[in-house]
Amino acid sequence: LKFDASGAGVVSPSKPTFASPDQISTASLGSSVSSAQATAVAPDGSVYVLANVTATTTGTAPAGGQDVALQKYDSTGKLVFSHDLGSANSASGLSLAVSSDGSQVAIAGQVTGSLSEGDKVNDPTGANSFVAVYDNQGNQVWNQQDDGLTPNQANGVAFGADGSVYVAGQSQTTTTTQGPQGPSNSFLQVFSPKGIQVANTQIATGGPNTSNGIAVDGSKVYVAGVQNGHAVVTEYDLSNPKSPALVASRDLGSLNG
Repeated sequence: LKFDASGAGVVSPSKPTFASPDQISTASLGSSVSSAQATAVAPDGSVYVLANVTATTTGTAPAGGQDVALQKYDSTGKLVFSHDLGSANSASGLSLAVSSDGSQVAIAGQVTGSLSEGDKVNDPTGANSFVAVYDNQGNQVWNQQDDGLTPNQANGVAFGADGSVYVAGQSQTTTTTQGPQGPSNSFLQVFSPKGIQVANTQIATGGPNTSNGIAVDGSKVYVAGVQNGHAVVTEYDLSNPKSPALVASRDLGSLNG
């Protein structure tokens, strides 16, 4: 859905039935889209959608029943492209970011088993985090999968000014199966503009711990998440990308379950 945010109550000539006064347009994502996980607007007004899909762009079912698609719509709501992640097994998209100049788009989430056909992972049935970067034409530039203790997942992704990619997420602490309240580590990962992981920093342990939101301001990165039941925001200095330095932490209080 696209809205006029000026508060002027603009009425579109193609206003959808039952739309609010300031709603400009509606675009259908297609019957294969089971959920829209995230959206982001590029500098040129185009809109990117991260979707979980039950059918690929060719109409076939994904290998694991669900794949991730990156869709781009122009400023009028017309579909420009829809590209599948192409995972070898089931995948879920969780976060989306557009670079400040609009030249690249990053998506992140979780994939069961290997990300690409033929890849080998430690736990073929376990879920790992992934991050993938595309250019603004939908061509994949690079992708990475975190083949660590499962389950782990990437919950947030952001670009730096130089094209570096920052990922926030959570991972299992032991090889045994844990429930939702079991121990987990939150992490901050740094990838170079070419997709090489240069840092993997543990934020909190003892769990359950998660890192969900991430924002970049120059050489500073802010991560929001949950640490032992409390909402916490942490600030890191990335003057040295290989060694993120904790600058400050703000405990926003207990979430009371």
